[in-house]
Amino acid sequence: MWDTYFEETPPGNYSFLGFYKHRQKRTDFTRSFEKEADVLRKSLDSLARHGTEEVKKRAVSLVHLFNNHRNTFKEVGAFWDKCESTEKDIRKRPLRSTTDNDTAGSVSSTSTKKIKTTRGPSRSDDSSQENNRVDDDSSSENDYDNKEEDDKDIKDEESVPTHQEVIDFILKNKKDWILPSGQNVNEIVVKEIIANALTIENKKSMTAIEKATLCYGASRIIDLSTHMKEWFSIEDRKFIMDKHESVLKVPEIFLDERNFILLIEKMINQKRIDDAYESCIQKHCNSERNSHMYKISKIYSDFIFKCMDDNMLDSTHTKVDVMINACSYIIQTLGKGLTIQQRWMGDSYCPSADYENGCRCNVRFLSTSGIDIGKWNFSENATASKIIGDRCRFGRINQSILNGLLNLDLTDGTDNAIERIYVPFIQFSGTSGQMLVEGLVEGYYVVFPGPKFKLPTELRHIKELRPAINIIKFVMDMYEKTNGIMEANRIKHNIFDDIFPDRSKPYNCKLKHICEPWWSSKLNSQNY
Repeated sequence: MWDTYFEETPPGNYSFLGFYKHRQKRTDFTRSFEKEADVLRKSLDSLARHGTEEVKKRAVSLVHLFNNHRNTFKEVGAFWDKCESTEKDIRKRPLRSTTDNDTAGSVSSTSTKKIKTTRGPSRSDDSSQENNRVDDDSSSENDYDNKEEDDKDIKDEESVPTHQEVIDFILKNKKDWILPSGQNVNEIVVKEIIANALTIENKKSMTAIEKATLCYGASRIIDLSTHMKEWFSIEDRKFIMDKHESVLKVPEIFLDERNFILLIEKMINQKRIDDAYESCIQKHCNSERNSHMYKISKIYSDFIFKCMDDNMLDSTHTKVDVMINACSYIIQTLGKGLTIQQRWMGDSYCPSADYENGCRCNVRFLSTSGIDIGKWNFSENATASKIIGDRCRFGRINQSILNGLLNLDLTDGTDNAIERIYVPFIQFSGTSGQMLVEGLVEGYYVVFPGPKFKLPTELRHIKELRPAINIIKFVMDMYEKTNGIMEANRIKHNIFDDIFPDRSKPYNCKLKHICEPWWSSKLNSQNY
């Protein structure tokens, strides 16, 4: 057991290399760096989850130090040299419990990153016009420590455009959208960008909101789930939301399913746990295969089984634990019988050679032909700064996905087929989730706020399971509809249509409004 190192070593002498040497029993670092690093990471992962409280705290600190070094130094020699020269830092730090929760507090005081007025190195865009694949951004996420200083990780330090670049971009690519109040959306955005610029003019660092404002503006995104909703009057917001109610209103489940759920909830409240579990199993076996009752009864039986003895998540759970224990059983069961595919990412759950840094801890949904149609974000209970940054980043990632779908010029034989192409996604922070829906409206990428929910982890919270299932099912059903349109187009597609196009056919009016999200030097490139 690797925790013997912590038992035999005084706390003041804990060191990264010491832990490695204890495991290796020699100082030979000539083996493959990737192999050694993976073995070491798995050992620390195990301790961070299953060790004593003292061991967990120290293991978490070592994991944090390890991640920073591994992401920065790819050469094995430089990696170990850096570890040896900086491991003293961990001895100076006071022990920090992984169960402590930061208070969100004022957003303006949570961000401590330096302003970057010039662009960072170019990164690959999240969408490819050839295959419409969306890769993860190059930021590195820490699975175990969500304190504010984690935001300073080198891989998570995303450059932002200057306010002048954003204003120039908006004015150059002006999109007039007049709201009921008589105001022009383009003018509102420019005014707010200028106000944001005045706020940060003499500051040494920017808040998460100030950074997000610049990235949103440079991507032509209006996120009505964030601070941007305050830019518009209540009347204008209602006008925008009402026109898209059909993709935001989650329907209630059918009466039979609702009555079954109420019966199970009643049994749980009466402490008849075994009876509730048996009822779920019987209902599942007697229901039509892949029917909604078939899936719901399976989800409830899994939930009861997971929570019979204890909370399905302990106090030191990571976001990977949330994915595996609290969410994946819902998604996988609801996905039975659907044509869409799921791809889970994260080196502790489903390693992928496509992602060099691993630890992505997200889930992607793919069409039958392997095209991205949505991507969700998972994180631990985080600071307001982290949540704001993640929402901005995933708004742009799903913007890339939407662009890929619109470029396919989808149609199902009706004039308004393209109007019904949206990209819904879910953001998780701990076990709390919110549905978001992104669409291209009047030349702007609008992120609409959907309902919020929680993933239950204890039997006494079983009532939270129904809305969670309902919302997740609604999003997956939207993916299924989009996939149906895509497959219908693929079957009807003929290569001669590309060579000799029929110009008399209706033209996708949204193609001329497509704008690539801001990642690196986008503003200097031509926009569609």
